[in-house]
Amino acid sequence: SASTGDSTRSTPSGPCSESLAMSPLPLTPSFTRAIGSTLDVVAVGDNRIGTETSMEVKMMNLRKLKKEAMEEALEEAMQSLGYLKFDAFIPMLKLLLSSEGVPSKQLATKHRKQGKQLSAEEKKSLGIRVNSFFSKRAFAELTEKGIKNPSHAHYLTLWRARMYASRARSVRLANEAECYGFTIRGGLREECPVCARLDGKKVSANEARPQGAEDCPREVCVISYSPFFNDDL
Repeated sequence: SASTGDSTRSTPSGPCSESLAMSPLPLTPSFTRAIGSTLDVVAVGDNRIGTETSMEVKMMNLRKLKKEAMEEALEEAMQSLGYLKFDAFIPMLKLLLSSEGVPSKQLATKHRKQGKQLSAEEKKSLGIRVNSFFSKRAFAELTEKGIKNPSHAHYLTLWRARMYASRARSVRLANEAECYGFTIRGGLREECPVCARLDGKKVSANEARPQGAEDCPREVCVISYSPFFNDDL
């Protein structure tokens, strides 16, 4: 299940830990050679070439699936939060696809650190800490709403996209395994009334939403889904 580590400005929260929002998909199965066995290269050559080609296709399909899933998640996050202009879509997508395991706030800082920085005077006038990184390019990616919350705009968007992608992946993989439904895990049970109310609740596979809880007051809903494989709803 996915837990959380970023926090939103609009809703106070205590310390929590953000886990990988979309755990890595296995790209290749392990190949184990039996002890004492030998391989006849001539005999298996053609077959091995065919196997390698098949694995390459599988890897390409998995990467394509992962990219499409993250594109959907990022689009939802950008539209729902409204902090970033469409110009930020490709840079944010590249960050999400290439930096699994890196916390969203750290990813956002990495992005804002690249390129020519705003001057100290500009940061002061915009309500940005003078000692923080904020490139002119990153600032140009902000919408009017994002300008009012510049230090959180990028990382909240990244975090929301990751949580959406994590839930969507859980639903897809569990449905492929024909699970009956999911147990909801509330990531902030001690702080969020929605997490506290939903934690441990069982829902059918059709009720699980990648968007999270409909009535979540936070900009990033942190519930996750654990599948179960019997009909005890």
